[in-house]
Amino acid sequence: MNALEFGDFDVFLANSGKECLSHLKEVLEIWRSADAVCFDVDSTVCVDEGIDELADFCGAGKAVAEWTAKAMSGSVPFEDALAARLSLFNPSLSQLQDFLEKRPPRY
Repeated sequence: MNALEFGDFDVFLANSGKECLSHLKEVLEIWRSADAVCFDVDSTVCVDEGIDELADFCGAGKAVAEWTAKAMSGSVPFEDALAARLSLFNPSLSQLQDFLEKRPPRY
């Protein structure tokens, strides 16, 4: 078994080339110092495309789904599509809470 299977990153790093070692140390430092880490798990870990479901709940489902299709096809940068989708319905905190209560994520 290699050292990574035991979580011994120092052994792994010590056995890597200098360039790889430098890069991996930098990556580990970023992970260790991050205040938060976000992952997009829509349509992977959970079944639904979350923003489309929330938009539908708030009455803007069709327009937002069109932007989602553009983003997924690569014809629009992700950040632009996300901003456009959110601007179409601008959900409040109470809408988010109500949505999560009535339509919890499906896995």
